[in-house]
Amino acid sequence: SGGLKVLAVGRLTYYKGFDVLIRAAQRVPGVTVRIVGDGALRGSLEAQISKCGLTGRVALRGSLPDAELQALMATCDILSLPSVERTEAFGVVLLEAMRYRKAVAVSDIPGSGAGWVARQGSCGFLARPGDVASLAELFEQLVAEPGLCDRVGMEGKGRLEQAFHIRSVARQVIDLYGELRN
Repeated sequence: SGGLKVLAVGRLTYYKGFDVLIRAAQRVPGVTVRIVGDGALRGSLEAQISKCGLTGRVALRGSLPDAELQALMATCDILSLPSVERTEAFGVVLLEAMRYRKAVAVSDIPGSGAGWVARQGSCGFLARPGDVASLAELFEQLVAEPGLCDRVGMEGKGRLEQAFHIRSVARQVIDLYGELRN
């Protein structure tokens, strides 16, 4: 209550930028973060959380059954994908967040699909890749404007149906083949 509940989902690997997310959360009181996933960086991320004094606000949840992940998705305010390089090609989890009417906060990595999804879906906010201050400023804005995540999340849900539903994607592919045939 009165804060910002951030969810992040993915393997605990270098390109996901979870260290950036943790440092951004440290700068903004009222932000809590749940990171779902496992991987090679678990130990170093746990150490970072402890060193930053964030044990009560940032939690590594590990791999979770679908029902628990869905519960976290349903109860968060925003999903964050703070990736730092193009290895993050698309981010299917962004579409899942849109399905739950959740706004997203993503790194706008040149040549990556994550920023493209956020723009196409009108569902979120873009931060500079690897830039702790940029992500923290976004979190400060969202803490100051509690209804903003809900409004953007609703917009994203509508755009999910228009831009990313299988019917609309199939129509786009058929149209493209028709253009190429002519």
